[in-house]
Amino acid sequence: MNAITDHKTSFINPDSLLDVSRLRAIAELAKTRGDVRFMLGGGVLFDTPMTKAERLALPAPQVADVEYLDLPQDRFARARTQDPAFDAFVKAFTVPHAREGYRLVVIPLAGRLSAAKLAAIADAAETLGHGAVRITPDVSIRLPNVPNALLRPLFGSLRSAELIDAKPARWAA
Repeated sequence: MNAITDHKTSFINPDSLLDVSRLRAIAELAKTRGDVRFMLGGGVLFDTPMTKAERLALPAPQVADVEYLDLPQDRFARARTQDPAFDAFVKAFTVPHAREGYRLVVIPLAGRLSAAKLAAIADAAETLGHGAVRITPDVSIRLPNVPNALLRPLFGSLRSAELIDAKPARWAA
């Protein structure tokens, strides 16, 4: 069930799973509807309500098949020892995956997200993850199935988009 209501424009995805196409559609709407805030339970609020046509135009959620890659781990381990900020990011905002060589990445959300930040998350999920993001009850976005070998570029991408701060002491989960 995907319920969309008009009270400050919220959409609810019961599985809290968004594929990149749906996240990009939300980012496009944010260009005209204002910044986005994520709510407990997977809802999204825009500054300005969506029209019925905009709601109906949102793509249906898709779940992509995951293809696991066997990527080398040596650069990942070396990057952690050479870059304290990257190591702090890995320790604080990633969780080992059940599959060796992969991690779940947690992007903490503090307030509103602009269209540009949403697009950056979609880009990261598409190019460095498996094209899916999960909105969690603790109001964070999670990128599942990210190969360890791609965590450093992901860290750089999230830092460039100002989704995480370069100073670990200022991160909040």
